[in-house]
Amino acid sequence: MSLLRWRAWTWLIGCLLFLSVGAGAQMESQTWEEEFHDYGELGIQVMTRGNIHNVQQILEDPTVKIFILQVPFEEFDLQAMPALIDWVRQGHALWFYDARYAPYLGMKAYALSAKQFRGKPHVGKLGDRKYNGLACGVLTFSKHPTVTGVGQCTVFLPLLGEDYYSAVAVEGDTEPLLQFAADSPALAALRRVGKGVIIFKPLLWPDSLSGKRFQNNLLDYSAGFGVPGFGGEGRYGEAIGEQAPEVPERNPHYLQPGQTPPPPVRPQLEGGAQNSAAPTPKSAPAPTSEDGRYVYAKSLKDGSTPSAPPPASEPPQRKVDLEESAQFSPALQEAARTPQVSSQPQLTNPPAPAPPASEASAPAAGVDTIYLHNGEIYQGRCNTKSFQLETTSESAEFSPADLTKLTLSRESWGLDKAQTKDGRQLSGYLLTQEIHFLTSDGRQYTWKPEAVREIIFNRP
Repeated sequence: MSLLRWRAWTWLIGCLLFLSVGAGAQMESQTWEEEFHDYGELGIQVMTRGNIHNVQQILEDPTVKIFILQVPFEEFDLQAMPALIDWVRQGHALWFYDARYAPYLGMKAYALSAKQFRGKPHVGKLGDRKYNGLACGVLTFSKHPTVTGVGQCTVFLPLLGEDYYSAVAVEGDTEPLLQFAADSPALAALRRVGKGVIIFKPLLWPDSLSGKRFQNNLLDYSAGFGVPGFGGEGRYGEAIGEQAPEVPERNPHYLQPGQTPPPPVRPQLEGGAQNSAAPTPKSAPAPTSEDGRYVYAKSLKDGSTPSAPPPASEPPQRKVDLEESAQFSPALQEAARTPQVSSQPQLTNPPAPAPPASEASAPAAGVDTIYLHNGEIYQGRCNTKSFQLETTSESAEFSPADLTKLTLSRESWGLDKAQTKDGRQLSGYLLTQEIHFLTSDGRQYTWKPEAVREIIFNRP
């Protein structure tokens, strides 16, 4: 073979290898999504108030693998619980969202207080009922296969009673999946029961952070398919199903129908905010125990149980449905959700009105620019004393002089973003409740963060 022909073959083989490697890398980046099973293969049955009387019919349906309980606790017939647990033991999955069911399913309810975590007010839909609640960010510290490829999620915690947000205590054979911190109560958890599994979880936004991966992991695992590896390779997790080996339960205790439920675990909050399931702002140091760890819940002193949740009212800032309402109810997928924003500023001692700028001119040094969602632009000086931003790793507090830009999300699942003068870029939830702004012509405005799109700080 001549030298020229040998070089030509070498070049051709090299090109083919390069193309095959590139195609393989592209295929691998898409594999984990392609490895999940279609909705129709999962055997999902959602129970709401509309089919609340069909429990026995559902349990006798051989095509149902996953029973998703979205009925308000106070409306569900608890006499069905023993049959549900036996059905799970045979190799099926039960999902529930309201921690008040936990004692009947071998878990211990934990009543989170709003003083323990940071979140944005939101109205969410669980089943066919709306709830006031909070949207917040959570993390995973677990090594369970269901959190493969999962780091953070944005979840919705409905208000179930007076200062009661659902969580479960991490004890016994309850495996935590999502938490605020490594030693906090669980916002999502599971426990194996015979050949099946019981899963407690919150509503979540699939398109935010690792939400889609976590949701798909749980669905495939619950249906007995296992969980795809980090890049889509292989299947992981113990088997679920009628042919799976039976897993012994560790000291299970199931509350029987008719028995008085024990009070949920609650934090002992003294002085309004002693304990924290998330880092607290710098101005309020996190309380710790003697060994320096965060202090979490003790038992509730009185024997009261949470009352029925208050009816949900529409907040002015947003109206968006969540995970299951979109994923498990195909008819809702086509429904448009129009955010409702109250963008009118509140004037303090308003002078004669003057129109806002139609476009922002280049500000002089010391002049800030604020952009509203309704299209208005104002220049002047932001005189909000400080901005508190809760991220997944810290509680940051900034003065306007520390920032160059603040971008606020209009949606509950989105994150607010801050750029600082020292070059940091942070994402999280803005906790500041009001933004004060003095315009160049001497008018003082006060806006809610939901009305503001962006603030450009121009401080010397």
